[in-house]
Amino acid sequence: ETSSIYEAPFTVTETTTVKAVYVDDDDNMSAVSTSVITISKKAVYTTVAELIENCTTSGSNNAPVVTLKTTNLLVTGVNGSNVFVSDETGAFLFYGSNSGLTKGDIISGSVEGKLYSYNGLPEISVSDKWASVTVVSQGNIVKATKVAAADITAADANKYVRFEGLEYKSEETVSNKTLADRKS
Repeated sequence: ETSSIYEAPFTVTETTTVKAVYVDDDDNMSAVSTSVITISKKAVYTTVAELIENCTTSGSNNAPVVTLKTTNLLVTGVNGSNVFVSDETGAFLFYGSNSGLTKGDIISGSVEGKLYSYNGLPEISVSDKWASVTVVSQGNIVKATKVAAADITAADANKYVRFEGLEYKSEETVSNKTLADRKS
């Protein structure tokens, strides 16, 4: 009875529960009608670090759709339809859609897709097929991050890395048997 009277449309900008009653000229009041208005805002990020920080969903089923608006994002690798990228804040994987990008491309624009964690690693399943991305330049040098094998972590998973201090041991094989197994 003491709530504000609304006789015209009003604007809702975030998820809100609206409760309303009708009061006639004789002050008779209707039952309370309740409605939840859900506003789904797409998150827009500008750096890889923001994507990583806001990746809180495991699996793609309930993953939020987000947009990365970027300039000068370096393509550090391509594996089939997967595109690995980096900026000055980190490295990231765009899963399942490659529209002709190649290692060494610098891209700018917007990429949209579901942001989620797969096997503990953040990624975006690209939904717009790179529709709003422009290749700014091609053939740029992609420098590997030097990492000792003992120091590798999950955070390095989407980086272009070069291992240092590895020892490679091999045995010569002849007909699926080592030389030690061969008889004279």
